[in-house]
Amino acid sequence: MDKEAQFEWIVRNVKNYIKEDIQTKTSTIRIKLLSETKVKIAYLTARHARIRCLEDMYDSFEESFRLLLQLCSEIRDNNPGSIVTLISHEKNKQFEGLCIAYKASLQVFQDGCRPVIALESSPLREKYGGAVLSVTSIDANNGMFPVNIYICMYTCFVLGISFFPLSRRL
Repeated sequence: MDKEAQFEWIVRNVKNYIKEDIQTKTSTIRIKLLSETKVKIAYLTARHARIRCLEDMYDSFEESFRLLLQLCSEIRDNNPGSIVTLISHEKNKQFEGLCIAYKASLQVFQDGCRPVIALESSPLREKYGGAVLSVTSIDANNGMFPVNIYICMYTCFVLGISFFPLSRRL
């Protein structure tokens, strides 16, 4: 069997695992393939197969980036008063960040939260990396309340570009 046919066979098997659980990790895929089919594959092969399955099921990362303007428009149309800001590189128009603060969250923050905010971040570990930053506050029940989120490329996260000026609008 040639390499392309082998890879297609792996993708078909991996697709079943992904359909069962979208969060299936690459290492789990390798273990399942070995136990069920007695075929040992490299980590990178399993990773590429996982990405290919996700793209087949949900479209590519690139297509998702192209849909961001439509997403922003939908949020603005369906949630008047919300803050939605898409940030892209000036020259090449490459995605740098997306900030979303829903009007309802902003209103609850202003009316019912303590005047304390915290910044949290979680890394994104797929093809393009980046981070999800969130501004949270403390509500009347001492629970954490999300005020806004910012999804950005890693370089923007490191440089702190754009997020804090947007958060000042809160």
